[in-house]
Formats: sequence, C-alpha cells, structure tokens
Amino acid sequence: MLCTDGLNNMLAFDQIHKRLDANATSAVICNQLLDDANVGGGTDNITVVVSRFLNQIPPEQLMQELEQPLEAKGDTDEYLNMQSVKLMV
Repeated sequence: MLCTDGLNNMLAFDQIHKRLDANATSAVICNQLLDDANVGGGTDNITVVVSRFLNQIPPEQLMQELEQPLEAKGDTDEYLNMQSVKLMV
C-alpha cells in the first residue's frame, strides 16, 4: 500500500492492517480505506494505492538476476520491463 498522510492521519495502523489483510480485491480495499478515512474526519486529501503481487521470487534470487550483465539477458527492453515488475515486489 502507498498512501498520503490524508489516510494514515485519519486511521490507526490496526485499522489499515485489518483492511489490507482482508480477502478482497485491491479496488475494494482502496474504497474501504477511503470511506474509513472520510468517516474518521477526512480533513485532508486522501490518496491510496493497494497492489498485490503474485509469484514473488525470493530476494536472493532477485539479487542474483540483477547482478547478471544485460548482454546475457537477450532482449534488453523485455528484460528491463521484467526487472521493473520484480522490483515492485
């Protein structure tokens, strides 16, 4: 989750964690968090982004892949796009 202080100033950590831990889509969680913050006072602009990443690779494997030279990767553009996705994890 990425958010502005408009969210985390209105909600306690346990409230946010409860929503993030729910079995719901990212969109539903975002809307619930926005609603919760507005009910809590909503005194500032509220921005929240929730993403879930599947098929995560272990950090040590990611580091090994990032240390290999680009020439060994084949298509550089495709490789860089894949690394961008992995780094977001």
